Amino acid sequence: MVDETTEVEKNIDVVLDTNGHFIHLAQGISLTIPPKTNIPPFLFKPKRALTCYSINGAALDGNEHLMFIEDSETHAMIVPKYDMHILEYEKHLEATRPLWEVQNDDEE
Repeated sequence: MVDETTEVEKNIDVVLDTNGHFIHLAQGISLTIPPKTNIPPFLFKPKRALTCYSINGAALDGNEHLMFIEDSETHAMIVPKYDMHILEYEKHLEATRPLWEVQNDDEE
């Protein structure tokens, strides 16, 4: 029998304390660096007709709440700059919405 808690925890992007604050700041929304071929096959299923979005990491250079961290050639994260509650993080992340662009299939 598989423990459901264990299965769910495998998909957690951030770990929070009991008050809903980030345990450490080096965690946040995960991003794949273009081209789309860098997206791991288990995450990218073209048959599902999902839309891929991209954001220029430099667009967050002046952001007072969030920062873009490229931790490998194919992976990056948008993380909080300071201790914050998950709802505050989500609010600041939502404010970046105008900075995201659809990455068309013909774009690398």
